[in-house]
Amino acid sequence: MINHNILKNIILTIILLSSLVLLGLALYISSINGRYGEGFYYFTIPFIIHVIFGVFLAIFVYNKKNSKNVLKISIFYSSYFITAVYAILQWPGGDDGPGLAWFYGVVGGSLITMFFGIIFIIYSIVLIKQKIR
Repeated sequence: MINHNILKNIILTIILLSSLVLLGLALYISSINGRYGEGFYYFTIPFIIHVIFGVFLAIFVYNKKNSKNVLKISIFYSSYFITAVYAILQWPGGDDGPGLAWFYGVVGGSLITMFFGIIFIIYSIVLIKQKIR
């Protein structure tokens, strides 16, 4: 017999930990330019705010977990890719190092979160259809 509460805990833990990793990576890469005296990459702010809200939402849902809340956080989690791609499209030319780090690290990581998020969305919808809290 599958214990759905344990699976929900695992899903929320994956969401929380991977969001924290992406947040740390995004903060590090977006501040690389500041180390050379040129400032912060301002166009990464939407992604950083998006992930910060995702971390707080994951913590909130962790305390009040039910299938609908897991569905909501999974949808939010799978949308990290959109703001990560927005930032890479704004990246200035000639700034290859941080841009490639953002592309492979943050965009690649958010692409992985999108695929996991879709799996979590499908699982949550199945639980809601079966009326499992």
